[in-house]
Amino acid sequence: MDNSEPYFDPISDPGRLNSVLDEFLRTHGKTHSPGNLQRAPLLNDASAAFDVMATGEDRPLRRKLARVIGQLRMPTAAIASLPDNYGEALKSEKFAKDLDPQHPEIAFLPPDLFDSNGSWVQIGGSDGGLVAPMHVENMSGRSVFRVFIRCPGGRKATLSYLQTLNLYRTPWELKPAEIATRYPTHESVRWDPFQLNTETPQFPDGTIVALVRQMMVINDRFEPELTPITQAGAGSTSSSPMRGRCRCSAVTSGYVRARSRHTSESCRRRRSARRNRIARGRRVQAESEPAAV
Repeated sequence: MDNSEPYFDPISDPGRLNSVLDEFLRTHGKTHSPGNLQRAPLLNDASAAFDVMATGEDRPLRRKLARVIGQLRMPTAAIASLPDNYGEALKSEKFAKDLDPQHPEIAFLPPDLFDSNGSWVQIGGSDGGLVAPMHVENMSGRSVFRVFIRCPGGRKATLSYLQTLNLYRTPWELKPAEIATRYPTHESVRWDPFQLNTETPQFPDGTIVALVRQMMVINDRFEPELTPITQAGAGSTSSSPMRGRCRCSAVTSGYVRARSRHTSESCRRRRSARRNRIARGRRVQAESEPAAV
C-alpha cells in the first residue's frame, strides 16, 4: 500500500495518472466501487498522490485528485463498518501467536496486542503527543502509528519497567552533536546534542517492541479519520544488553520525552503533522468543491 514520502517523491507517470483520473471522473467511478473495503485503500492512495502533488506546479492534476477524493470520501458510519483485518487474520490461525526464539524470522500475531488488559502495553507520551512523530509526518497523517512493548513476565512486569524508566531523573545527557545531512536538500544540520544516558534503566532480554501502522481516510467532512484496517506491523526484540540498550532509546523518547529537552522537537513535529492534516483537508475541499457531487 501507500509507501510514498510526501512532498519529495515525484509522480512517476503523470500522463497515466491523468488518464486514470479522467476515466474515473467521466464514468463516476465511485458508483462502480465494489464496496467500502475496496474504497478505503483507493481513497488512501488518492490522498497520497494529492500529498505528493501538494507543492508541485501541476495544478490541473492536483484539482483532479481533489475531485476524486471529494467523491470517494467516506461517511463515519462506513468507516466504522470496515473490517478488522488484524482480528480476521487471528481467526484464520495461519500465524504463530508468539515469537519463536529459535526461529525469529517466522511472523507472529499476538492475540492480545490490542487488549487493554493483555500482556502488551501501548506506549504514549506523557504530554499526550505522538510516539512516532517522524513516521506520522512522513505520511502526512495518512496513517496512525502505535507502539507496544512487552517485557518478560507480562503486563505487570512491563508496567513496572515503564514506571521505573519514566521516573528516572536523567534519561538524557549532553554530548557533542553529530553533523548530518538533511534529506532531500542535502544541507548540513546539527543533530540534537542530548543523547540517551547509558545509565538509563534497560529493559530485560526478551523484551519485544512492536510498531503498528493503521490506515486513515478522509471522511465526509473532509477530515482524516482512523479506520480499523491495519496496514503493517513490525517488531524488534532484545537478546543482549547492547541490543537492549540500542532499542531503549526509542522507548525512552516516546515515554519520557516530555520530561526532557526533546520536548520542543516532539511538539514541533506533532504540530507540523497536525497542520499538514488540517491543511490537506482544506486544500482537498477547496479544490473539489467546483465538482462536488
